[in-house]
Amino acid sequence: MAEISMIVDVGRLPPRGIVAFAARCARRVQPLVRLAPLTPEQLQSVEHAIALAERFANGEEVADVAAAYAAVDAAAEVAAGVPIAHRAAKCAYYAARAADAAPKVPYAAATFAQDAARAAYAAAHTAGSEAPDAGYYAEYAARADYDRLMSMNRGDLPVLGQPVDCREDGPLGALWPEGNPSWLPAAV
Repeated sequence: MAEISMIVDVGRLPPRGIVAFAARCARRVQPLVRLAPLTPEQLQSVEHAIALAERFANGEEVADVAAAYAAVDAAAEVAAGVPIAHRAAKCAYYAARAADAAPKVPYAAATFAQDAARAAYAAAHTAGSEAPDAGYYAEYAARADYDRLMSMNRGDLPVLGQPVDCREDGPLGALWPEGNPSWLPAAV
């Protein structure tokens, strides 16, 4: 498998921007989790982990993040037999870990955000086996988020940075700038 080539210094973003970056990487590949035989509770743990990261990025205080990433990590292990789903679930795990680390150790949050981008790339690359550029499209979308976050200058006070609306109708725009890829399952 090709390796992600995107070189971005996510650590240049304030903590809320770091977590927004990770959350959007996870949200992009979330539909791929459904390719594994997960229970409704396990699917909900993936949603919950990403939603916690989005809420943190949006300026809310979040609690029980460690429980959320433990639950989604357990779901990822169940999905291990389906590499695409496993990588997508790990992406959600890294987004929740970034949200947990951001207020305390921003450099660790940046590492988790990079891991989320790599997991999204790997999930997309595997899912798009019919489309050899699928991983690069996920990389392109993540880079577009990074560039927008940098241009928004979200590093002003407070220390965690200004809230970042991660929704597609927010300032970061569509999760997939060129439209949803054909290999991505439709959202349920």
